[in-house]
Amino acid sequence: MRVPLVIEPDRDDPDCAEVMVDGTIAGRPYRFRLDTGAARTCIVADDFTAALSSNTQHHSSGVFAASSNALVSVPDLAIGPLTVPDRSPAADAARVLEMDGRGHSYVDVTWPGVTGRACWDSGSGITIVDQAFLLSHLALFEEVGTSVGTDSTGTQAETRIFLMAGPMIGGALFARHKVAMVDLSLANAHLDQPMDLILGYTTLRQADWLFDFPARRWAVTRKPATTRSCSSWQSRCHCTVQRGSSNGSPAASRSR
Repeated sequence: MRVPLVIEPDRDDPDCAEVMVDGTIAGRPYRFRLDTGAARTCIVADDFTAALSSNTQHHSSGVFAASSNALVSVPDLAIGPLTVPDRSPAADAARVLEMDGRGHSYVDVTWPGVTGRACWDSGSGITIVDQAFLLSHLALFEEVGTSVGTDSTGTQAETRIFLMAGPMIGGALFARHKVAMVDLSLANAHLDQPMDLILGYTTLRQADWLFDFPARRWAVTRKPATTRSCSSWQSRCHCTVQRGSSNGSPAASRSR
């Protein structure tokens, strides 16, 4: 499906942002974070959602902490003006998409002689690099400051910010850009496939991406313009949505 994206830049750092979409539940308007790192849709607690029946809890872990919330069923969910493609985009997605049992999508991020395992997470306002991976490959990173980040549970923590050397992803060379260093051991303890990186907005905005989740295929359809300033990039993401979901969300974002 195709929906318009709402980019909400971070107030403190314009290189970071949240990607949002507008939708409705039972005709009531809601704004959602577009978060491929979340295997379940989350909605705010209000008078309407509080009245929805729930008989179980949903347990998840962010990069800083774990959380538990009521699991509810909604009568319907609509996101923007949807158009159903007349064919699967899988033919244009040349690469096999690896997914774990919780619905997280993984791609390889490479530099000469170095390969990192990354979760592709549109809900993360900045790309995150695991502390152990970064400290093992210091030549790829230059420290530039600190920032306060917020994970999917709402927990905040100060993080060190680095410029990461431009990696190869999906056969495309990406420009050097900002990342946050975080100890991902807590999040990785709950995942089938440990992550070296979580690819967030600072990486994803550099290219156009095609994901066919039911067919488990993906591709970079427009390669980054690595000679441009990072602030000039606007990206488009075309996704085919898979119905159904499971637990877990490693997403983190900049605080607002």
